[in-house]
Amino acid sequence: MELFSKKLSNKKKVRGGKRQAARVEAWRQAHRMPDLNHLEAYGCDYAKLTLDPWYRLDRRTPPARLRRQMLAAMLDVRAAWAEAFAHQPPEYLAVWVGWPNFMESQVVLATGEQAKYYRALHPVLEESKPLPNALGLTPALHANLSALNWRESLDEYPLLAEDLPDDGGAWLSSRPHRITPLRAGGAVYWLERGRVWIGE
Repeated sequence: MELFSKKLSNKKKVRGGKRQAARVEAWRQAHRMPDLNHLEAYGCDYAKLTLDPWYRLDRRTPPARLRRQMLAAMLDVRAAWAEAFAHQPPEYLAVWVGWPNFMESQVVLATGEQAKYYRALHPVLEESKPLPNALGLTPALHANLSALNWRESLDEYPLLAEDLPDDGGAWLSSRPHRITPLRAGGAVYWLERGRVWIGE
């Protein structure tokens, strides 16, 4: 996926509204239970918005009506996962809402070292803004979102030195980024591409 490619336009009318809504509902039902085998093997599970045609190589931002349905579905999935672990709350369970990269939004569950990794993944900002109005939230959805504690962070994409173009230094200098060293040598270049709000 092109990291800084132009967003695909949604000015044309989105056809098949009922079909789109049915896909969101099918996604919701398919993710009502976390994958316990994946959780046991890897210490994490997640439910990404892998909904066609929005989640393709070039991500597209769905219209506000569909975004609201997806947000509501993610909140329902998170609530179902919390209920599944009511006897022993997980170390990490959160909804990530990305903007403007909305289709990177997901529900994330983690334990042990993976929980520590996800908590440290997103830098803490000095000032955290509320969820953006551009999401098109209704009062009812805003109330449901307010049940979680939200913080704003950077939406970043990691690259290694071999992933950078030949003029890596000049290319990086024109883009917001940060660098973290690797124990084995080298570094990870975190390219800023937007914001993500984490709700727990």
